[in-house]
Amino acid sequence: MQHLGHAVAIDVLPDAKEPSLLARVECALKPGTSASPSLFRAICQRQTHRGAFLKRELPQGLLPSLQAAADAEGAWLARIDGVTRASLAELVAQGDKLQYGDPLFRKELASWLRPNASLLGDGLAGYTIGFGNSVSRVAPLLVRAVNVGSLQARVDRKLTLDAPAVVVLATDRDDPGHWLAAGQALGHMLLLAAVDGVSAGFMNQPVQCPTLRRQLNAMLDSRGFAQVVIRLGHAELGRPSWRRPLEAVID
Repeated sequence: MQHLGHAVAIDVLPDAKEPSLLARVECALKPGTSASPSLFRAICQRQTHRGAFLKRELPQGLLPSLQAAADAEGAWLARIDGVTRASLAELVAQGDKLQYGDPLFRKELASWLRPNASLLGDGLAGYTIGFGNSVSRVAPLLVRAVNVGSLQARVDRKLTLDAPAVVVLATDRDDPGHWLAAGQALGHMLLLAAVDGVSAGFMNQPVQCPTLRRQLNAMLDSRGFAQVVIRLGHAELGRPSWRRPLEAVID
């Protein structure tokens, strides 16, 4: 709406009696300030990257811009380096072992995996995680049946350690309003990064496991609550994952 020059009003969690109503967005007839065209174009350019990044430094000034974007949306961003990065990588590895050790987690993950030639139009295609056609067809069965937590832990530990930058998006409180703020901050940040040709990969295992999240929060000097762990770097992007058609998700 802003890109098209309309004024926009957003009321977050507008009705206490309807907790599932997350926001009310109104488009005013009067003209507003046009948003950056580069951010608008980045909506279709952005891709999550699940592999290793290229050995290139991030553009100068990108991280301060991302921190400013997080602040503007009501969240904040912490860069993780040095000894703390190594500790975070261990939490990621522990999270992999905990999650893959849970048959229900593996069942849910398998339900979203798709063969490369799938016609369903959603889910995680095998090619997005480096699977060829044959492996992509049997991957859901293997994930359900085999605990590969130790193997995934080694992979994700290295990805976390080798990334040009690792950041944690956090909020001062841990309630629905702040979760929405974190989501808005994440969307803003990802588009800013995409404009500079930088991709993001997520290592959110420590946030999803309650005991590990407490340790991660402690790494942030108890300032708040970790919401998303993000790797940042340049990548050679391939085919994008599928999206459902607009008419399937808009009433």
